[in-house]
Amino acid sequence: MATCASVLQDTLENIAWEKQGCYHEVWPRKSKAMGELIGKFKENRKDVQAAVEACLKAAEEKQLEIFGVRRPYKCVTTKKDSPADFDRYGSSVTCKEEGDYGVGIKRATFVYIMKKGE
Repeated sequence: MATCASVLQDTLENIAWEKQGCYHEVWPRKSKAMGELIGKFKENRKDVQAAVEACLKAAEEKQLEIFGVRRPYKCVTTKKDSPADFDRYGSSVTCKEEGDYGVGIKRATFVYIMKKGE
């Protein structure tokens, strides 16, 4: 999946996040492109929008530039918050999207990157 034009805007912080799409992940954890856990929000596992918004907030609190949502309640980022290799294993179709929000389902992560210059 290519970069999407859709942008999530956090009006409280005035930060824009751009959807990058759905990307394949691998096992074990140490090999994952998005292997750093930043939060789990199990209460949102059936609500795609709530899961993404909870992860967005966690990423902003940690001042990250990239985050992803998988399984669909785990919030993750790349090692050292580097957007460079989130797509290391290629795109995937195992994500669930609802409107402007997406989460990874099975061995996939839906990725968002902070939009620069906003």
